[in-house]
Amino acid sequence: MNPLTTSRVCAGHGAESARLAELSLVGLASAFRRRILDEAGEVEGFVETARPIAAPEVERIAAEFGRVLGQKLILKNRVVPELVGGVRVIAGNRMLDGSVSGRLEALRRRLHDVPLPC
Repeated sequence: MNPLTTSRVCAGHGAESARLAELSLVGLASAFRRRILDEAGEVEGFVETARPIAAPEVERIAAEFGRVLGQKLILKNRVVPELVGGVRVIAGNRMLDGSVSGRLEALRRRLHDVPLPC
C-alpha cells in the first residue's frame, strides 16, 4: 500500500491499524476482481501438475475443463510435485482431481470402506 494512503487511512491509529487497513484494501481489490469475473462468466484458478507445463497446454486444459464447468476458466500453472502425474484443476470453489495421487487416495478410501469377511 502507498505510504501516503496508509497515513491518511490510519492517521493516529498506529502500525496495527495500518496493517488492518492494508489487508482490507487488498481484500477489497480481490473481491472486486472476482465480481468482474463473475459478471463476465469467468473464473480464475490453477491447474496443478507435477512438473511445469507450457502456456498452450494450460489453455487447452482451461478450455476442456471450462466446458465441463460451463464457464470460461483463466488458469495459471502451479507445480505440486506430490501429485506424481496427471492434473488437478482448482477453479472458484470447485476442484477436479485427475492426479495420480488423487486417484490413489480415492482407491485407498474405497478399499478402507470394503467390509472384510468374518
